[in-house]
Amino acid sequence: MIPGEWSAGPAVPGGPDVAELIAEQARSRPDAVAVTCEGARLTYRQLNGRANQLARYLREAGVRPEVPVGVCLERDPHQLVCLLGVLRSGGAYVPLDPGAPAERIRHAVADTAMPLLLTRQRLQPALDGAGTAVVSLDRPAPRSPGTARATCPARPRRASSRTSSTPPAPPGGPRAWRWNAA
Repeated sequence: MIPGEWSAGPAVPGGPDVAELIAEQARSRPDAVAVTCEGARLTYRQLNGRANQLARYLREAGVRPEVPVGVCLERDPHQLVCLLGVLRSGGAYVPLDPGAPAERIRHAVADTAMPLLLTRQRLQPALDGAGTAVVSLDRPAPRSPGTARATCPARPRRASSRTSSTPPAPPGGPRAWRWNAA
């Protein structure tokens, strides 16, 4: 069946995507509040800058178009930073609920064959054994981009193609990251 045959809705017009709209707001209204959540807030300048910084990090780590990147965060403005950063890197955003049972998270990681999972340090113990590289967003960033290089496939792999439940360690050891205060 062709999707157009069962879709009765109007065609979606082309135009800028959400990442481009945020970048435009950052240029025209950099100090306006972009997002607030339970007292935390980010301006468009901060949101755009942090998303760009994360996107660069993800590309340096090997994320390419359609590579799934897991995000396991509680609801806060940084969840939006991760969404934009993953989209700008070309990756596919895979949201994971930090309150979900560990087995459900492991299943999502295996099913999507995600090479990276973004989280916070305090949530990391619950993700041990997830079967992917876990990047803690509140740890210091590596000194050299080369030390952050991950082994990300050009295309997502199916979990059944793996020979073990844990991927090989990336070159340079564990990766780290810290939000830019700007």
